[in-house]
Amino acid sequence: MTSISMTVRRAALAAGCVALAGCMDITVQNNNNPDRIRATNTPGDVQGLISGTFQRWWPNVYSTTPTVMFGSMGYEFSTPFLCFAGQPMEQEPRPAWNNSSAFTNANVSRDTWRNFYGVISLANDGLQALNRGVHIGALIVSTDKKDTIGADDTRARVFAKLMQGVAHGYLALMFDKAVILDERANVDTLVTPTYSPYPEVMAAAITMIKASIVRASSEARRIASAADSSGPRTNAASIAIRSSGSIAGGTGSSSPAGSSAPPIRSSSSGSPMGIRRGSKRPDPLARTNASVIVLTARLFGSRIRPEARRSGSSPNFAIRPAASESANERCVGML
Repeated sequence: MTSISMTVRRAALAAGCVALAGCMDITVQNNNNPDRIRATNTPGDVQGLISGTFQRWWPNVYSTTPTVMFGSMGYEFSTPFLCFAGQPMEQEPRPAWNNSSAFTNANVSRDTWRNFYGVISLANDGLQALNRGVHIGALIVSTDKKDTIGADDTRARVFAKLMQGVAHGYLALMFDKAVILDERANVDTLVTPTYSPYPEVMAAAITMIKASIVRASSEARRIASAADSSGPRTNAASIAIRSSGSIAGGTGSSSPAGSSAPPIRSSSSGSPMGIRRGSKRPDPLARTNASVIVLTARLFGSRIRPEARRSGSSPNFAIRPAASESANERCVGML
């Protein structure tokens, strides 16, 4: 009897523990699988997402899928291999694309679709993070003087909007219908997507790209205005003056106002870069044609420019000894 009683008590205790555990919240947060908000909560994360859009887009346009299939269909080449849908789609007459998921090369259309929407997803996540107040770079006053933004916010927005439009444009080129998704769409609550005909998708893509151009142009004007108001050393007109007489031996620029140091003229050149005031290092903003030739030749080799002879008129890009020495001096300040 005692044994039965102990068994009943133990069973009742176990049932009570199970009931109590059922009332407790034992949910464990998986920090290795963050949601969209936490994954885009830092400037570095946002910038990484947006910069990754190009890396996601490029191989989808210039790699094997779907370029092998399109290339064989368009008579650009012929292939004896069955992979990437090259040989099946170069038959005569050209067959219609098999849109079945059971098709051997169904990955060509499936992966292309997914990758373009991967680009759109990265761009949208980045733009949504910027709209939430994540800033990239040092804080500055916006162009309209109303808000404080990150110094690189506009660059990020411009690039994200550009890639958003480019991805939609390629969807319109390759598919008869697609879903238009910009940063205002909430994919978490999207149950039934709306498929738009490709002309509408292309129109939306062009609108996105134009929005990127407008914002980029506005930022360019802001940068130019800031440069003009910061003084003669960064003024566009000042840079143009310093760059006059592009090949060494040209006329020098006038002395900047307020400078007391005597001008030092290079013994090997009459170039405007041969005039320096108290410094042996030239201003890197003033790059003459001679210095650019030397710099690019060092970086990429001489074959990127027309073959030069020892002397001669344009387009012979020959650098005389005096000009070459002067160019080397200027390059010291830029390298």
